[in-house]
Amino acid sequence: MKFRIARTTRRSGSRQDLRSSCDSRRQGFRPSRMPKLLTRSATCLSAIVLFVALASSYGHAYAVDSIDRPNVLFIAVDDINDWVGCLGGHSQAKTPNIDRLARKGVLFEQAHCAAPLCSPSRTAIMMGLRPSTTGIYGNLNWFRDMPQYKDWVSLPQYFRRHGYVAWGGGKLYHQAHGKFSDAAAWGHVYSTSTGTLPPPKHERYKHGLRPKFESNPILARLIDWGPTDHAIEANPDWKTAEGAAQFLQRDHDKPFFLGCGIYLPHLPWYAPKKFFDIHPIEDIKLPPYEPDDFDDIPAIGRRMGERHIRHIRESGKWKEAVQGCLAADSFADACVGHVLDALENSRYRDNTIVVLWGDHGYDVGEKKIAKSALWEQTTRTPLIIYAPVAKVVETFGDQRATGPKVLTTSATPKQRPNVVTLYADDLGYRDIGCYGGPVKTPVLDKLAAGGVRFTDFHSGAPTCSPSRATFLTGRQHCRTGVYSVLDERFHRMHLLESETTIAEVLQENGYATAHFGKWHLGMPVQNRKNPTPTDHGFDYWFGVVNGPGPSHKDPTNFVRNGKRVGTIKGYSCQIVVDEALTWLDQKRDADEPFFLNLWFNEPHDPIAAPDEIVSQYGGLNEREAIYSGTIDNTDRAIGRLVAKLEKLGELNNTIIIYSSDNGSYLQKRNGELRGKKGALFEGGHRVPGIFYWKDGIAGGRVEKEPAGVVDLLPTLCGLIGIDKPGGVHLDGSDLAPLLTGSDSFNRHQPLFWMAEANMVMRVGDHTLFATSTAKSPIDFKSADRLMQEVKEVLGDDLEKELGGMDLRSRMFNGNFANPEANRLRAQHRKLYYFQESWIPELKKSGLGRVELYDLSKDLGQQENIAEKHPELAARLKEQAAAIHRSVMADAPEWPAPEELAAAKKSQENTRDWPAAGTSDTAKLLARIDKNPLPQGYDGNNHQSYVDRVMAGLKPEQRSQVGQLWKEKRRLDPDMPNPGASFVKILTHVAGSKGDSEKPPIRSGTRQEFR
Repeated sequence: MKFRIARTTRRSGSRQDLRSSCDSRRQGFRPSRMPKLLTRSATCLSAIVLFVALASSYGHAYAVDSIDRPNVLFIAVDDINDWVGCLGGHSQAKTPNIDRLARKGVLFEQAHCAAPLCSPSRTAIMMGLRPSTTGIYGNLNWFRDMPQYKDWVSLPQYFRRHGYVAWGGGKLYHQAHGKFSDAAAWGHVYSTSTGTLPPPKHERYKHGLRPKFESNPILARLIDWGPTDHAIEANPDWKTAEGAAQFLQRDHDKPFFLGCGIYLPHLPWYAPKKFFDIHPIEDIKLPPYEPDDFDDIPAIGRRMGERHIRHIRESGKWKEAVQGCLAADSFADACVGHVLDALENSRYRDNTIVVLWGDHGYDVGEKKIAKSALWEQTTRTPLIIYAPVAKVVETFGDQRATGPKVLTTSATPKQRPNVVTLYADDLGYRDIGCYGGPVKTPVLDKLAAGGVRFTDFHSGAPTCSPSRATFLTGRQHCRTGVYSVLDERFHRMHLLESETTIAEVLQENGYATAHFGKWHLGMPVQNRKNPTPTDHGFDYWFGVVNGPGPSHKDPTNFVRNGKRVGTIKGYSCQIVVDEALTWLDQKRDADEPFFLNLWFNEPHDPIAAPDEIVSQYGGLNEREAIYSGTIDNTDRAIGRLVAKLEKLGELNNTIIIYSSDNGSYLQKRNGELRGKKGALFEGGHRVPGIFYWKDGIAGGRVEKEPAGVVDLLPTLCGLIGIDKPGGVHLDGSDLAPLLTGSDSFNRHQPLFWMAEANMVMRVGDHTLFATSTAKSPIDFKSADRLMQEVKEVLGDDLEKELGGMDLRSRMFNGNFANPEANRLRAQHRKLYYFQESWIPELKKSGLGRVELYDLSKDLGQQENIAEKHPELAARLKEQAAAIHRSVMADAPEWPAPEELAAAKKSQENTRDWPAAGTSDTAKLLARIDKNPLPQGYDGNNHQSYVDRVMAGLKPEQRSQVGQLWKEKRRLDPDMPNPGASFVKILTHVAGSKGDSEKPPIRSGTRQEFR
């Protein structure tokens, strides 16, 4: 059962239908109609009642001890409308903590309060009775004063009668203390604090409108907003959250019902300055408003309109009010997050039901500035229920409330968003439509419009294999073993199996993982014993070692899970998507979230596209027209994938990321940027970057912050809410705060790129270029001679063969039709192939001459300003040198061919570990499993213990841990306690001689593709 089916559906029809303000704006409806509130108000109430039935009858249904029953965390937020990210009521709402709870649990999109006022709404929730039953319609009525309800069993009392501890704090009833708090119903009231500390008196009511509100003294006192300089922790609402957090850190011998009431965003909208800063006043968007909004409703409806908002609009203070409300929402969300974090870090995380609810909504200018009305703005409010245990409740015991069987779904990974990454090959910054390019890409343009489009996004390197290594690992490619473009004919290097990839991180967190398309990170071909995508975390894979042959059309070299497929009719991009669609339909488990990694081959040479597409961009034989056709065709293929996700109901909860592995080899397709594929100038690595996630990221944004694929691994961990890999230095930073608007973004290390040992580093608007002190081994004179000979051989056919490229670029991209020119090209290209024998010299090198460019004034990087700003250049060089040393220290050495014999002889003198997949490995793991857990290990502090031990291991020992753990998972996928098994492996390796023992080698099970 998927959580999302719990959402209610909207129905459009007559003007009297209930329509959300969000949908009304989107569909062009006027949101002034009077809703039939009572037809939907039960959504919230009945859900709470059923929730009570579930939690309290758990013990009766299963005859378990009370301590085994689920705990309940009951969070109330005051006056919160649909201005939260997951409900979309305002596109600028920043509520990451409520949003992450919604992603984990059931979000009721059409939850409505029982009454749009505090006391009647809260009383209904705590009693399970409507205001129309109790007669409590205002804030001055109290149910305990009514004879018929004097001894009514309220929600916390109900739990206490069923063996629970019930603690409450903050605003849960209309007041946090006194008669209206029902303090006697709780076992203990841990906080009577509410709201935030106000600013100094002279800083209050700066809007100057208080005299206009005197007809309503309560509103006159409350209508105010503004930032405060008080510490977050000093505010009463935060203290309430802290009280709940402290409760969750203590040991309890009974299950608990913990109530936590947050007062904000109730007026006044005072909040620490930090929360106003994330909502800049100049960017604030106003809610929709129509001057004739009340013309088509009766007088009783018009009286619900609040004239005070007219004063705010006419004074020009409406934006300030909206900013205040958004800031208050964000502060309330931070308080909620503080409690959720405490639960996550407690022993109760896997046995606690979480309910988050609002007492009613609030109107911030569409109709009024208040509640107490029957429009949707004041009745719709969040309701989220998260249940970490999957149980079917067969009976409700002796409860008053009765109802159908209730199925609650566990907090399985399925609630997490799916992930789809789309990577183009050699696509330039100015190729696709939404980046000002000439190619028609309506699908990508729509994703960009509905998501975040980065204008300063970068690949991991200016060439293919290195960029892909960085993409998967979040680490500079040399650290991962990939120094340059791979060719198994010449190179032993490949993406180290010990590296942790995005696929492995997601796989460990319950994701199904699949790769489709180009790989180019090393495969077991050319007698190499290289890992495959399986060894890097992909359950399923279909792709090519490097590029499709003989071209994008009718390729013959695709491989599926290690077996060659043979000739496939069609074009590469469509073939890749065909396989992904088949996997979605036939191969996946529908109850698991999935990670699809699609690495297209287009528009890399050799190129091909359907004639009907190519003809839209020029002649059928024009290289640039074919180049454009490959990009157009890829956009159409992506469109098929997006349509499938939508048909499956997965699109809204799927993170889609699109980029390119490097800049284009056509200079003009990189626009105003200097350089192209292979260059460390911007044209070599600045590429499109699009992030789309309808359920989690506000769309329609253009982001200028520099970022890149190096950030993908930590960003996905941040967006999904899972741990980043421990004991690993990540060069990338988590973009989640930037994408969700939840917090300010700070990069922990500058962006940088390397080609061999040359380096460029980005700090602010400046890029520093630094050449390596290592002497280049490339014979440039011979390379120039070969280029000249190609010119002479091609003669009059030169321009045709170049196809819009310069000769040097053409020498590296695609074959010539002329055989002699092609022979010379192969010789030329071989001169530039990276040689592993160069590595020792590179690792010893440092940084030499530098250049400095200011991109804010010189995007084309034409003016070197290093001499004008020597101090800045020197400071940046020192910073770059430290990063360079770190990379070279991590980067492994690959023995050159002439060194292999000596290396092999040396290895014969060391004791081999058993090859993975052999019985010896199984025996070793069985012995390790019998070992006791080490002293000092506590399962509650698992990750910190692992990080501490991993930090003390040598690189070869870390590799041993990773490979043994992979084999353990293969042999025993249903191990009862994976954490303990991993710690035993870690302890075994940590106690071994890392310098004399080799890790288990999976190569014993690898064969070349057949």
